[in-house]
Amino acid sequence: MPLPLPVPELPADLVDGAILLRDREAVLPLLPRNAVICEVGVGVGSFSRKIMEICQPRRFIAIDNFKVHEQPELWGKPTSHWFGGKTHGGFYRDSFAVEIGTGMMTVIEAESDAGIGELDDASVDVFYIDGDHSYEAVRRDLAAAALKVRPDGYLILNDYILVDHLGATIPYGVIYAAHEFMLQQNWGMQFFALQTSMFCDVVLRRKDYLRRPDVVMREMTALREFGERDKMAAAVQVATSMERETIALRREIQALRTSSSWRITAPLRAAKRMIQRRPR
Repeated sequence: MPLPLPVPELPADLVDGAILLRDREAVLPLLPRNAVICEVGVGVGSFSRKIMEICQPRRFIAIDNFKVHEQPELWGKPTSHWFGGKTHGGFYRDSFAVEIGTGMMTVIEAESDAGIGELDDASVDVFYIDGDHSYEAVRRDLAAAALKVRPDGYLILNDYILVDHLGATIPYGVIYAAHEFMLQQNWGMQFFALQTSMFCDVVLRRKDYLRRPDVVMREMTALREFGERDKMAAAVQVATSMERETIALRREIQALRTSSSWRITAPLRAAKRMIQRRPR
């Protein structure tokens, strides 16, 4: 694989103050509630579900060409493992039949930039873009989304990485397209979310909205609340683990007491206690 070309350098005013987060799920509590959210490239729907659970949007738009079932494998397993013999689109629609039925979710089956183009201008609060990662495709997605996102909205790019070191044979164009877009359109980076294999996410906003006091205050409040929820979840996990260990230990002690070896050694233990109680 040829080495990627140098990435366009960003000026300080487009990255200063960006907040580092542990993963992409940590971004979700910082996004607006009751919003219009569009996910471009939905996969099997697991992150769609996470977005809806945490962000509670009033409308969710899913855009995908839904052709993954045509591939023999997905993430190292046969596509039939993920879709149960259904088409990609059929599986996704069945998974979200309730949301589609209530009108909360809209599914658009199209190439990503064309699907984005079907939306009304300035109508979307958050775009999560995870489609084709080639430079040209990401560039088209960003250009289309910039017209459809609200002035104070968010553009989130998945897989902010130069190459797919887990198997793809071509360089990714996400970073190139993102930096070019930021420089040309005056968008800055608000969050950088890590990922265990470094397939990171970046959250972009128009520069005018990056450091407004009201925006910063809301973000810091959300971060504190998220941290407290994290601490509580960790405490519950530790307590549950300790309780399980205690129960297991009690069972082991009971099993030992009822065993023949425990009964046989009972006189020896009694003699040891008597010796220990004797005055010295």
